[in-house]
Amino acid sequence: MEKKRILVVDDSIINLKIVETVLKNDYELKLVQSGEEALAYLTNHVVDLVLLDIMMPGIDGFTVCKKL
Repeated sequence: MEKKRILVVDDSIINLKIVETVLKNDYELKLVQSGEEALAYLTNHVVDLVLLDIMMPGIDGFTVCKKL
């Protein structure tokens, strides 16, 4: 069975590492640190779920949701 793909977006490396530790065995993960990186990644990739931090420098999580 193919693993579901999750894009995790958070400007905190600590938060990304925690999520990675918890989910890496069951899901295919892509970890990015900004809304800009998330939008760039999603132009060429399909994911099943986006875990998105709301408060980030640059493009915040609400703006990323609107653009999606």
